Amino acid sequence: MAELLDVGLSFHAGIVESVGQQRFSKFVSVHTVAHPFEQMTALTATNSGGIFERFPTMRLSFVKSAIGWVPYMMDRMDE
Repeated sequence: MAELLDVGLSFHAGIVESVGQQRFSKFVSVHTVAHPFEQMTALTATNSGGIFERFPTMRLSFVKSAIGWVPYMMDRMDE
């Protein structure tokens, strides 16, 4: 539906049940790793799940985690 309506979808990490929450108890530690790790997970699932092939014109964004992880993940997925 998002593709048909030409509406972008955005992935935003949560703090509850995130990688950070599973490993840390302090908010600062949880917050530090929750966003980039959850965005990496979302991109991996989206890519390996064939979403880009099934919906080639759909616009996706992975937000609140800066951009530094993207080149690393592109290289990892290319491997």
